[in-house]
Amino acid sequence: MTNQKTLLVTVILLVIINLATLSFMWFTRRDSPRLRKFKSDRRSEMIFERRLKLTEEQVEAFRKAREEHFALTTPLLETIHTNSVKLNDANSFQLEDSEVEQLTTSIGEATAQLEKYKFMHIQELRSICNEKQKKEFDAILNKVLERGPLPKMRKRRRHNRRHE
Repeated sequence: MTNQKTLLVTVILLVIINLATLSFMWFTRRDSPRLRKFKSDRRSEMIFERRLKLTEEQVEAFRKAREEHFALTTPLLETIHTNSVKLNDANSFQLEDSEVEQLTTSIGEATAQLEKYKFMHIQELRSICNEKQKKEFDAILNKVLERGPLPKMRKRRRHNRRHE
C-alpha cells in the first residue's frame, strides 16, 4: 500500500509540474502579440537609449518626438496605401487615364511629404543629442541607411556582390 501511495503522489506531482511547465511556456511565448508589439514599439527607442546613453530628459524628448512623428506620418501612410490599393485593384484596368494620374500624383505627393517628415524627424532627434551622442547617432543612421529598404533586397544585394 505504501508503494502505491508513493507512486500515486509521484504521478500527481509530475502532472502538476507538467501543467505548470506548459502554462509557463504558453504564457511566455516569444511570438506572443504582446511581446511582438513591445519589440516593435520599443526596439528603436531601446537601441538609441543604450547606444547613445541618453539621459531621462533625452529619453522623454525622443518619445515625444516619435509620437509627434507618427501622428504626422500615419495619415500619409494611410493615403499611400489606400490609393495604391485603388490603383492596383483587380478592377483598375477600368480606370480612366485621368484617375490613374490623380492616384499616382496623390501617392507621389504623400511620399514626398513623408520623406520630408522623416528628414525633419531625424534632424529633431539629432538636435536632442550632445556632441558625443551626435557622432554615435550618425553612425547608427549610416548603418541603417547602408542596410537598404527591405530584407529581401538586402539578401539579393549580398548575393549579387558575392557572384560579381
